Amino acid sequence: MQGTSMEGPIPSTISGLKLLTELRISDLTESTMTFPNLKDMKILQLLELRNCLITGPIPDYIGEMEGLVTLDLSFNMLTGSIPNSIQGLKNLDYMFLTNNSLSGPIQDWILNFNANIDLSYNNFTKSSATSCQQSNLNLASSQSSSSVTSPSMFCLKRNLPCAGKPQCEC
Repeated sequence: MQGTSMEGPIPSTISGLKLLTELRISDLTESTMTFPNLKDMKILQLLELRNCLITGPIPDYIGEMEGLVTLDLSFNMLTGSIPNSIQGLKNLDYMFLTNNSLSGPIQDWILNFNANIDLSYNNFTKSSATSCQQSNLNLASSQSSSSVTSPSMFCLKRNLPCAGKPQCEC
């Protein structure tokens, strides 16, 4: 159910679909909701809840979905930190957490994780990253503006002011 502009929230009965391997829901409208209970959906390989007006933290049980290859929770209102349980997902190739309100430090395991990860446009407070765009990790505008003190890491700041019109000799 993608791009349907259906009115949310996601019904709680969805958790009864225990043999589902892919769940794609996006672009829900109308009302916010907490993260749906998907705890029993242990064989999911793809979980996409993109732009579904989900609030609150990412549940720890996501790390128990051992077959998960793609996790996309972008464009929601998720808060808190990324659960450490996710580092146990050995099959994870893609994790998109773009444009949420995730906070706290970006743990070192995330920087060294063998997956393509997008954490851009969040509110993290600390990272030991040495650049904004590593080979498999996008951190652009991922930190609150007050937490970035190094001029070389300016691209991590959230809500960057524009200096004016771009100047280009095209």
